[in-house]
Amino acid sequence: IKELEILNPNIIVCCGGKIFGFVIDIFGGSNLREYGINGNLRYSDERNTVIIYCEHPSKKYMSNAKFYENPMDLFRNFLKTEDGANFIKK
Repeated sequence: IKELEILNPNIIVCCGGKIFGFVIDIFGGSNLREYGINGNLRYSDERNTVIIYCEHPSKKYMSNAKFYENPMDLFRNFLKTEDGANFIKK
């Protein structure tokens, strides 16, 4: 929590469900807008922060292309939304 407070990132990529859930709890899950399948991208307008879920790269079935493309597709699609446009402007 302290590290997030110090760094104050605009984009947080979470490699795995446990850390994704932890970060969502820190940001107050009900205050986040959900995008993508199963809400794998969350956006906090208040903090202008994007939180992206992706599989951990050490998983045996993850190809480099899938590891990279899935979260990037989520982010590209998010940028096409009104929230995405606001994210860029801030």
